[in-house]
Amino acid sequence: WVLEEPAGWFLHCVQMLVGKAQQVVGEDCENLERLVVLLEDMATKYSECEVGDLGFEDTDNFDRKTKDGERRSIQVEQLLGVLEALMEYMITHGGDQEEDKSRVLLNLQRNHSALKSLMVTSLQRKKGRKGEKKDKNTDKKE
Repeated sequence: WVLEEPAGWFLHCVQMLVGKAQQVVGEDCENLERLVVLLEDMATKYSECEVGDLGFEDTDNFDRKTKDGERRSIQVEQLLGVLEALMEYMITHGGDQEEDKSRVLLNLQRNHSALKSLMVTSLQRKKGRKGEKKDKNTDKKE
């Protein structure tokens, strides 16, 4: 897996450009309005999803020593970056003043935290299994 450009970084740049363009150009630009709609739709859709809807399960392996685990880890890292960019957009575009945008922001944060804890739990579960194997090996030597 070779990752050329992280999607989250791109989305961070887009949302910052939208903010600057709104200050300079105003609301008269058709392309700017398309970007605003895109960002708000993405934020709403990602906030309404659960971790399972995003393609991840509690039993997924995120161990970077395996191909499958490495692939899933990269996917989660990309998704975390996208969620962070959308949260930043919501904060800078009314998330601190409008109730519906605040709700979207909180749901994005909930999904971000759920993904982080999913990865941590998976890695801890993997470490626990290794510890069990070591205990079994020391029992045999005694």
